[in-house]
Formats: sequence, structure tokens, C-alpha cells
Amino acid sequence: VGQTLDLPTDKTHHLIGVLRLRDDAAVTLFNGTEEEFGARLKVMDKRRVLATIVSAESPCRESSLSITLWLGVCKRDAMAAALRRSTELGVSAIQPVLTDFSAVGSKQVSKLAEKWQQVVEGAAEQSGRTRLPVLHAVSDLQTLLARAMSDPAEARYVAHPGGGAFSPPGENCQRCLIAIGPEGGFSTNEIQNMTGTGFTTVSLGPRILRAETAPAVALSLLQYMSGDLSG
Repeated sequence: VGQTLDLPTDKTHHLIGVLRLRDDAAVTLFNGTEEEFGARLKVMDKRRVLATIVSAESPCRESSLSITLWLGVCKRDAMAAALRRSTELGVSAIQPVLTDFSAVGSKQVSKLAEKWQQVVEGAAEQSGRTRLPVLHAVSDLQTLLARAMSDPAEARYVAHPGGGAFSPPGENCQRCLIAIGPEGGFSTNEIQNMTGTGFTTVSLGPRILRAETAPAVALSLLQYMSGDLSG
């Protein structure tokens, strides 16, 4: 408290150019590690804004269930929407995955990584998250499955139309992993490889969901079953 920060240029533009805030406006800042700070602005010019911290607290808004999402890389707009909604719904970590049906190649993905990070940060700010989800570097499915053998996740699910009912991960489960494919889902071979690595196939209902909708449905179900949506 009492510390004055020189805000980044992109935040300055958003506060002054978009939100039209002026001197002494009250804002809330967060550092991505479960702390939140009340601050007052000092506008130096249209490119520079200072924020003086006037209060600090550690509100409890994060889920008790740590969820890692393996997200099949899909088309640009759908990917951004999936990242945004997953962040809003409290995902702990997101692992973009190149799959058989991914419409974006590895060269294109490398150019999109920075944009994806911006989407996650913006969604965390908008939704009042106090912990920033970890956005991992993109990887192919086979590499991830090899690593999964030593992953501490206590429950592993993969969304698939032929899967069973979504059952609770267990009362004492603290970590789980859910895999969602891109447009077209996962291939038959990919599903076989995943079930052979301890994944349980689960259905997200009788209707066909868009690539950006499926993660939101899966995360909502997991958060509901963990008690995170009970208020």
C-alpha cells in the first residue's frame, strides 16, 4: 500500500482511450497470484498513467478443483472464444494441442501464441480472477500423452460423442484434466491412444457443440460438481 506503479502502455490506452478514466479514478489491479489491489490513477499524459495503491486484499474467487484443459487448436476466432470462456470459468491451466483435425498448422500457431496470452489476461481481468491461468506452449498430442503418465491429475476425461455420462471426479479430488478436441473432435486413433493412457471418454450431451462451446460446457459441469458454482 502506498506504492506507485507506472502502468504498461496497453493498459494506459485501455484506461484512458477506451474507458475514458481521468485523474483520481478508482481502479482494481491484480498480480495474477491471488492478490487484488485498490488504486487511484494519476494521468500524466495520454501515454502515461500512474496508479497509487491504496488497499490490498486476497479475495477467495478461485476453485478448489485445479483443472487443466487440453484444448485442440481450432480456427482463430473459435480458439480465442474458447480461451476466453475457459478463463472466465476458472480453469487453472490451458494446454493448446495440435491434433489430427486441427485446422491451424504449427507455423501459424507460433505467431498466435502472444495473442492467445492477451486473450487469457483480458478474460481474467474482466471476470475478476485473482490467479492467472497458465497458458502452456502448444504441443502435439503424442508428446503430451507420453508426459501424462507422470502427471499428478487424479481424474482424466476426454470429451467424445460416444462417451459415458460425466461423473463427479471424487470428493477428495484436487486435480483433474479434461481434453477437448478442435472442430471435428479427436480422431478414432487419438481416442484409442488417450483411453490407453488413463482417460475416460465422457459425453457433453446429445447435441453437437461448437469447438468454442464444448470447453465451457465441460468446465461448467466440473465446477458445478466440485461445488464452485454453489455461491
